[in-house]
Amino acid sequence: MEWIPIEERLPEQGSPILLTLADGQGGRAVEIGYVDASKAIHTLNGAQAPGVVAWMPLPGPYAG
Repeated sequence: MEWIPIEERLPEQGSPILLTLADGQGGRAVEIGYVDASKAIHTLNGAQAPGVVAWMPLPGPYAG
């Protein structure tokens, strides 16, 4: 799986995704989030996700 820049396209509404967030000072963080019906991106705690630069679908479960 590859990271998808937010400018390229948004994920489907309601699907859990991984987000890459930029803090504006050169730092990056990864969180789990989702897109709501109005196309806003949120973290799992419900807060609107600031500084989203890319996303990717969650990986499938371990199959070992």
